[in-house]
Amino acid sequence: IISRIKRYFRRKTAFVMLFVSLIGVAIVIGVALYYYKPDSALGRTFIWKVALNTHHQNYFFGDGIGSFFANYGKWQGAYFESNVTTEKEQQLADYVTCAYNEILEIGIEQGIFGVLLFFSLFIIALAIKPKTYIALGAKASLVSILIISFFTYPFQMPLILVHYFVFLAVVLSDKKKRILDMPKTTKTLLTTLAIVPLVLYAINIYGQG
Repeated sequence: IISRIKRYFRRKTAFVMLFVSLIGVAIVIGVALYYYKPDSALGRTFIWKVALNTHHQNYFFGDGIGSFFANYGKWQGAYFESNVTTEKEQQLADYVTCAYNEILEIGIEQGIFGVLLFFSLFIIALAIKPKTYIALGAKASLVSILIISFFTYPFQMPLILVHYFVFLAVVLSDKKKRILDMPKTTKTLLTTLAIVPLVLYAINIYGQG
């Protein structure tokens, strides 16, 4: 019984450490991207401010898929009509097609239910201990996708969307049997190669925003 309790707390501690690490990495990346392109960062924060200051129809199930794109122009106009705005905010106002934050957009369109479902899939995947190096690489890639979801729109990119479902399937179907026996350095290299393209792709998308 004692050994089971110890294992339980070890898992809980590891999960909490992973969660804190993800938050830390997200903050560091956010600060780095701000200095990389400050006007783009300010534009994103203004979009989030307008969206969060708007009263939405259904907070639990959301306003419906596609509602952000359809209604943001109205929200932005109403924001300028009902608030004292700065000159910088007026300069940042633009034609917007997405929230530049997948979690926020899911929350608006699919509500709290959608956000919980979104995070549930990630939590289930991250809670599974990888048994193969392929699953480890897929898991690391899922973490990368989750992090960039706070700053850009990966799920609106077909390439990343396909990557997401493939990586999720790999993690959830992970087996103990090794597919290939490779040195540890090779495994580390493959894991890195799975993450770096996604990060570079996200930076490229951010730079275009």
